[in-house]
Amino acid sequence: SGAELTQISASEARYGVVTMPAWLGSIGGKAGGSAPVMRGKFLREHFLCQGVPPPPVDVDTTVPPAATGATTRERFAAHSTNKACASCHRLLDGLGFGLERYDGIGAYRDEEFGEPIDDSGEVVGTVKSDGTFVGARGLAEKLANSSEARACFARMWLRYGFARMDAPADDCFVDELADALAADDFRLSELPIAIATAPVFRMRAPTASADQCTSGATK
Repeated sequence: SGAELTQISASEARYGVVTMPAWLGSIGGKAGGSAPVMRGKFLREHFLCQGVPPPPVDVDTTVPPAATGATTRERFAAHSTNKACASCHRLLDGLGFGLERYDGIGAYRDEEFGEPIDDSGEVVGTVKSDGTFVGARGLAEKLANSSEARACFARMWLRYGFARMDAPADDCFVDELADALAADDFRLSELPIAIATAPVFRMRAPTASADQCTSGATK
């Protein structure tokens, strides 16, 4: 209240970008409730830069209706018991379930259908970041301390700065960006500076001459 800007403390319900309603209620939300699979997919692709294979063509991907009264975790339990689903969903659901305290529009909740929320989760399929966590705070802290998530953050900035997807040839530059980020205590302001001052941003490779084949061999 008042006419002047005043610093306030964020509520316990909001803990960094992983709890922003903007994506929890759009990418990670459905009309009938939360969407842990989509949330897990988004986190896997955009926070860890890992691709997720599409479901087999003969698998029924229909989401169990929320009207049954079962909690979201109960309705998606088949993902871990069905062998056709488990191999991929173990990469997704463990991340998404950690955000179960946020409903289909990203609003905070303590229970679902009268049952207390189970927001325990697990990160799997990484080199150094695997492990269990509890809730959005635990997930955010796990990602913040993950070298893979930090490298992915730098990679996302490269894609934004160059307006293109990265290629294998960019891997060294991604490592340089991640190192620059760490050297400046992970301050966001360092990344655009590191990108804009890099030779690969300010210069372009010479084009092939007309008398060269695409393989580089001269005619």
